[in-house]
Amino acid sequence: MPSIIPADRSQLTFMNSLDDMVAPDHPVRLLHGLIDRHHRLESRLL
Repeated sequence: MPSIIPADRSQLTFMNSLDDMVAPDHPVRLLHGLIDRHHRLESRLL
Protein backbone atom coordinates (compact mmCIF):
# COMPACT_ATOMS: atom_id res chain seq x y z
CA MET A 1 0.00 0.00 0.00
CA PRO A 2 1.50 3.39 -0.95
CA SER A 3 1.96 5.95 1.78
CA ILE A 4 0.20 9.32 1.81
CA ILE A 5 2.52 12.21 1.14
CA PRO A 6 1.65 15.16 3.39
CA ALA A 7 1.10 18.63 1.94
CA ASP A 8 4.00 21.06 2.09
CA ARG A 9 3.06 23.57 4.76
CA SER A 10 6.27 25.55 4.78
CA GLN A 11 4.76 28.30 2.61
CA LEU A 12 1.92 29.15 4.94
CA THR A 13 2.18 32.65 6.32
CA PHE A 14 0.10 34.22 9.02
CA MET A 15 -0.12 37.81 10.12
CA ASN A 16 1.66 38.58 13.35
CA SER A 17 -1.27 40.58 14.63
CA LEU A 18 -4.47 42.28 13.62
CA ASP A 19 -2.50 45.51 13.56
CA ASP A 20 -0.55 44.15 10.57
CA MET A 21 -3.76 43.75 8.58
CA VAL A 22 -5.06 47.31 9.12
CA ALA A 23 -3.75 49.97 6.74
CA PRO A 24 -1.83 52.82 8.38
CA ASP A 25 -4.35 55.39 7.15
CA HIS A 26 -7.50 53.42 8.05
CA PRO A 27 -10.04 55.40 10.13
CA VAL A 28 -10.10 52.72 12.82
CA ARG A 29 -6.63 53.88 13.87
CA LEU A 30 -8.09 57.27 14.81
CA LEU A 31 -10.74 55.58 16.91
CA HIS A 32 -8.09 53.43 18.59
CA GLY A 33 -6.03 56.53 19.38
CA LEU A 34 -9.00 58.35 20.90
CA ILE A 35 -9.96 55.39 23.07
CA ASP A 36 -6.35 54.88 24.16
CA ARG A 37 -6.04 58.54 25.12
CA HIS A 38 -9.31 58.39 27.03
CA HIS A 39 -8.09 55.38 29.02
CA ARG A 40 -4.79 57.09 29.83
CA LEU A 41 -6.53 60.27 31.01
CA GLU A 42 -9.04 58.26 33.00
CA SER A 43 -6.31 56.28 34.76
CA ARG A 44 -4.64 59.53 35.88
CA LEU A 45 -7.83 60.64 37.59
CA LEU A 46 -8.05 57.51 39.75
